[in-house]
Formats: sequence, structure tokens, C-alpha cells
Amino acid sequence: MDLGVGRSTAARRLRDALQDLGAETSEQLRATVEHRLDGVLQRLNRLRFQAQADGNTALELKILTAILACERDRVRLLGLAVPSAVVIQVEQGDPHAA
Repeated sequence: MDLGVGRSTAARRLRDALQDLGAETSEQLRATVEHRLDGVLQRLNRLRFQAQADGNTALELKILTAILACERDRVRLLGLAVPSAVVIQVEQGDPHAA
């Protein structure tokens, strides 16, 4: 099938379209995952309040652990994670940190 364009033009257009699709898909995926994390955190907080009201400390601790894991996932998802070595350098006053 002849599209009326050269091979290199077709390859460039395909590459550009795939890059645009990749960027859009990545943002959509990030937004979807963040939305899911929000839902999980809402549910976990309701369960935590119920466990707290019931005096079930062991269950509350498990739920808090799950909440922390979700927040850790959110930090990674948003690209906000800082390597621990950098944090230590900053705390120690290293002017070359980060």
C-alpha cells in the first residue's frame, strides 16, 4: 500500500505518534493509579477508625502499616522519592548534596 510518503517520513511520523501516545498514556496511567491509591487510603482510614473504636490495636497497627505502604507508593509514583544517602548528606550539612 502506497501512502504517498517516503519511508523515512513514515518512520518519523510513526515515532512521533508513538512518543505522544507514550507520554499521554503515562500521564493517564499515573492519574489512574493515584486515584486508586486515594480510594484504598480512604477505605483503610475507615477501617482504622473502626479498629480504633473497637479497641483492636493489633488490627489498627496492621492498617497503619498498609497506609504507610500506600503513601510510599504515592511518593514513588510522583517521583518524590529522595535516595536515603542524599537525605543523610543534607542532614550532615554536606554542601554538595543533591
